[in-house]
Amino acid sequence: MSGGAGVPAAQQAGNPRVGEHGALSCGRELTFSAESRKEVDRLLTRYPDKQSALLPVLWVAQKEWGWISREAVDHVASVLGLSPAFVSSASRVEPQQVLRSSEAVRRPPPLLTGAE
Repeated sequence: MSGGAGVPAAQQAGNPRVGEHGALSCGRELTFSAESRKEVDRLLTRYPDKQSALLPVLWVAQKEWGWISREAVDHVASVLGLSPAFVSSASRVEPQQVLRSSEAVRRPPPLLTGAE
């Protein structure tokens, strides 16, 4: 079989386990660039706790990587000291801001289209 079909990612040659989910990002872990890390540090000073800074940090992650992958969730969770499950659930709250643009639903609110 080519491409490792039917073989778990962690067992495929050259594909190390990355992140809590075991997802791969071209075989490497994601990390914030120096510029993005400075922005995250600045955001952390503006909020009373790290949980409060979660959505703004997710926006920085989206700007950095284009969308919020499972690896991005893992990295943001480790930076903020939160669980990946919590970060993942928060990343679904505002899909137009957090998901990659091709996945975001782009339509007007129901009140503008005549729905009740």
